[in-house]
Amino acid sequence: MDKKYQIIYKNRGRNIVATNREVLIRKVMSKIDSESLNKLLKRDPEFTLLHIVRNDCGCEFSYKTELDIPSESVVCKHGNEVIRYTD
Repeated sequence: MDKKYQIIYKNRGRNIVATNREVLIRKVMSKIDSESLNKLLKRDPEFTLLHIVRNDCGCEFSYKTELDIPSESVVCKHGNEVIRYTD
């Protein structure tokens, strides 16, 4: 089965909490399978490492590689936290 996207989080109105960016990247990397890791390493243009969907407001955020994951907390256009770093 060919996966176009690696959807890691579909949260139900909750944000993703991590100490910092590096911890979040480790969390995400620990969840991917070998096929997805291969796509990431080859920088497959169809692959998305982290896809976040907020079910309460419908906002979506996609990060193709670990380098794209932001180092600052993320808030959607509705003012809802998407990623919150505690450091």
